Amino acid sequence: MPFTLTPTYDENPRLRELVTRLRDYLDGELADYEAKLGLTHESRYTRDVLEPVWRRSRELGFYGIHLPPEHGGQGLSFTELGALKEEVGASGRVLQLSVLGDMGGPLRAGSILRYATREQLDRYLLPVIRAERACCFSLTETGAGSDVRAMTTTATPDGEGWRITGHKVFSSAGPFADFSVLIARVAGSDAYAAFLVDLDSPGCTVRDAETPMSGQHIESDIILDDCYVGPGQLLGEVGDGLRIGLGRVTANRLLHCPTVLGLTRRALALTLDFARTRRSSAVLSPRCSPSSTRSRTWPPATTRRGA
Repeated sequence: MPFTLTPTYDENPRLRELVTRLRDYLDGELADYEAKLGLTHESRYTRDVLEPVWRRSRELGFYGIHLPPEHGGQGLSFTELGALKEEVGASGRVLQLSVLGDMGGPLRAGSILRYATREQLDRYLLPVIRAERACCFSLTETGAGSDVRAMTTTATPDGEGWRITGHKVFSSAGPFADFSVLIARVAGSDAYAAFLVDLDSPGCTVRDAETPMSGQHIESDIILDDCYVGPGQLLGEVGDGLRIGLGRVTANRLLHCPTVLGLTRRALALTLDFARTRRSSAVLSPRCSPSSTRSRTWPPATTRRGA
């Protein structure tokens, strides 16, 4: 498909209809909501601001739209979901990450549904899909980014549960989340495990993280100091931690690509609008100063050797 600022998706009627409705929501109702609150990309906002967007996006069928029908979604392919991600990126909306569920919603948790027990689904993940709870994802550490095996956050067995100690950084949606999908190394082994950690647990502190270049206040450090989690909070099996963590990261990184295409569309649209409407305040003088009109020879003349 050739690059265009307004893709049509005529070859996929379902996707065409979804994109049309999504554009209407982004440019209409959501834009009005943001304007009413005076939001900018550098605003600090709370759950009170986000929850109405989560609920409305769910009512319109966008929140968790990629999920299978049994979880309220439409089972979109990655190609179809990518098209919607591109539209969200192109919108320029401050709260764009809350429409499809990137910010603490189904897009952050959907890939781990298959590892969850019935109890974990009911307590943690289905409330996220229903826009009642929010989650963040905690894998990265200061010394463990691309090299995740360098992580030092450790889960030590304690009876039937675990005691977790460590420091996670760049937990997106952390400021608004109820719980974290957190990856830790199992003490005394080379195995990793994933846990569902309630962020109000004793020994767990949520702290403002570094502000990214975008200026958004959406990241947190998650600091754990002997934080206890029960046996029902182990997601999957011991040894599944990296599979769960990196599997979620892989899907999300794939979906960053259409988001960047959308941001590129936005940048091009703003550039074209500026070029078409620009008015220059500088007026060139009809006369130039003598110094600016003095003739110059290039390269400069040099003394001939031997003269």
